[in-house]
Amino acid sequence: MDDRTMNELTPAQEDPLVHRMLATLPAWSPGVGFDNRVLARVWRPHPWWLRRIEAQWDDLVETGQVWLIVGAFALGSLIPIIALTTLVAAHTAEIGWFLAWLVAEGIPVAWAAVWAFISGIVSTVNAMASALLPDARAVLAAIVAYLVLLAACAWGLYRTMGAASATRLSLHERH
Repeated sequence: MDDRTMNELTPAQEDPLVHRMLATLPAWSPGVGFDNRVLARVWRPHPWWLRRIEAQWDDLVETGQVWLIVGAFALGSLIPIIALTTLVAAHTAEIGWFLAWLVAEGIPVAWAAVWAFISGIVSTVNAMASALLPDARAVLAAIVAYLVLLAACAWGLYRTMGAASATRLSLHERH
């Protein structure tokens, strides 16, 4: 069997040639910082209000006032935590009674209702599936038909598609 590629070389002869040719190509990466230099020159249209917000944000960062805004947001997030803590502290007896009731009566009743609902669905699905279940010969025939169709599709793909190859380059042409 002849193992020659379309360039009339064996793969052992062609591989070093391909690697030498690839080594002579210029580098694909333009270098570090290239994207920043290009994007610095790209004009991105923004609405006037967005440009104004960006300019004000830049001013806040340059003057150091941005930390005032960050601090205000941090303190603002503490307000709901403090309010919830004082609410819980003021109503500990009621919350304790509710949690005791929930554990003793609420959760078991809710679980029994959910379990009954799920059991009803499972029994309905089971009854429907047992009524619709075909006999074993029909299932076996469907599986065999599927496998034959799968083999026919694979054979059709094999006949219509060529094998992928990295050696379809013409190494004798000037690039």
